[in-house]
Amino acid sequence: MNRKYIDFINMVHLRGPNIWAYRPVIEALVDIGVVEKRRGLGMFVKTGAREQLLAHEREKFLTEDWPRIAAQIAALDLDLETLIAKSVPKPSSGADRND
Repeated sequence: MNRKYIDFINMVHLRGPNIWAYRPVIEALVDIGVVEKRRGLGMFVKTGAREQLLAHEREKFLTEDWPRIAAQIAALDLDLETLIAKSVPKPSSGADRND
């Protein structure tokens, strides 16, 4: 059996983020419309990006996640009172923290 081998001539350890790891995320943000590319200048977060991202995530949750969750709630015969009683408290804004 004829085997082929790869000889590593040089290996370099790179520090910092890998562009291939975060590039798809940046492209998704551009597609959503919260980041804009300015040729020769770079990328910039648009005004109102947070609100736009929240609106996008809410819509995605209501159309993709909620139908599955609602079906599971119905299948388990859970009522609103039980769900509210077992719900996690809303996270604080951090204004009342004593760090």
